[in-house]
Amino acid sequence: MSSKGQSNSGIVLSNWNLMAEASPTTSARVTRLRTPSDFFYLKSSASTESVERDLELLDYLDGAGLPVPRCVTTMSGARYAVDEGRAFWVSHGLPGDHFAQFRGPTGVEQVERLAMCLGEVHRVLADAPDPQRFPVFRDSADQMLANLLARATPFDVNRLQQLRSQVASLATLQKQLIHRDFHRGNVLFTDGVVTGILDFDLVHQGPRLFDVCYCASGVLSESFRETGYAEYWLEILATVFRAYGRSVRLSAHERALAWSMLITIELIFMTSCLDSQVLDAALMNEGMLFWFEDHRGEIEAAIAGGYLRA
Repeated sequence: MSSKGQSNSGIVLSNWNLMAEASPTTSARVTRLRTPSDFFYLKSSASTESVERDLELLDYLDGAGLPVPRCVTTMSGARYAVDEGRAFWVSHGLPGDHFAQFRGPTGVEQVERLAMCLGEVHRVLADAPDPQRFPVFRDSADQMLANLLARATPFDVNRLQQLRSQVASLATLQKQLIHRDFHRGNVLFTDGVVTGILDFDLVHQGPRLFDVCYCASGVLSESFRETGYAEYWLEILATVFRAYGRSVRLSAHERALAWSMLITIELIFMTSCLDSQVLDAALMNEGMLFWFEDHRGEIEAAIAGGYLRA
């Protein structure tokens, strides 16, 4: 939520007659609420159309057996409330904890559970009703590179130009509903068992390969500047593809485009960080981009090896 939204949270919460201590989270759309006996989350959506769509998807996922947030109805029995043109809904906090950043053999075991969870999420999302209600993933590496090259940036222009001939188009990949923000912070575990899958606000129609590569690259982004972590991450990458493949078998065409998808994801982050003027993060993602370029053979070998052992 915005700071304005947070300052008005008391007014919004009056719809639930909920007196709670509010605190921000890492998402601008989410506020944590603590009462003496429980905790909740207040989430905002841009419109009633989007909140109805998202809540109906959560109903479907819950019915399919996935542990997702469920809305708490207002005092009037409504699923959400509207204030100043924005829609708000409340859910109970789910049990469990996030895995810490993955390290060593334990990290490999944990990321295996995370990727297996992603496979199950995709299996369920593939049959979700009314996928056309969700936005479509249209990001193009070639277009993003062209845009970056046309503006003043702190990036290495020559290397970005060289990449344009190497990155394949992702337009041929089939689309289904994808999570679009699948990382360790959005999955809760209790004793190694998944007890919460969070934040379906960014669901898109897109290639399932996006979530697989996003999950893997997100692990590297947290510790990329740590000496030796990138080399360890190759085992993480192989594990993600192996564990995901137990539930969802990627085609040879999808696996062949995995490196290009990793490149595309880094370009998305570089562009977003540049637009937000978070230059240190933009340059970190540039470093990952060029590391992916320099280690393409090792990356593709890790993906192939992980898949063959699935």
